[in-house]
Amino acid sequence: MEAKLKSHFLSLYKMITADDDVDPKELETMYKIGIENFKLTQAEINEAILSPGTVIYVPETMEERLFWLLDLAKLAWADGKLEDSERTLLMVYAERYGIEESYSTKVVDFLLNEAKSGVSNEQMMSDFNKL
Repeated sequence: MEAKLKSHFLSLYKMITADDDVDPKELETMYKIGIENFKLTQAEINEAILSPGTVIYVPETMEERLFWLLDLAKLAWADGKLEDSERTLLMVYAERYGIEESYSTKVVDFLLNEAKSGVSNEQMMSDFNKL
């Protein structure tokens, strides 16, 4: 698996552990993202999470940044509740991905609402373009 994708799954795993409670629904959501969006196996995802030396990658395009942030937001909601630590971590990633601090709260709130609604990446982009 390429380093860029390993980085994304390491970030997803960080979201799962952000509230100090690894809920089975969160793991299930992470594997679903990997299998459906990236055509990975569960073993490949496990390897990405456990392999040492993974560098955090910043997606190049705004679309990819939003997709990755939406994946994180989906994990934040996977157990049916949003913890402050999960929201904070999503804010950290939004800013790390180049979303200006003055705009990051609006983007994070938007993505959390989209994730809670269960929208697809395509629908999220359509909704985002209407902001």
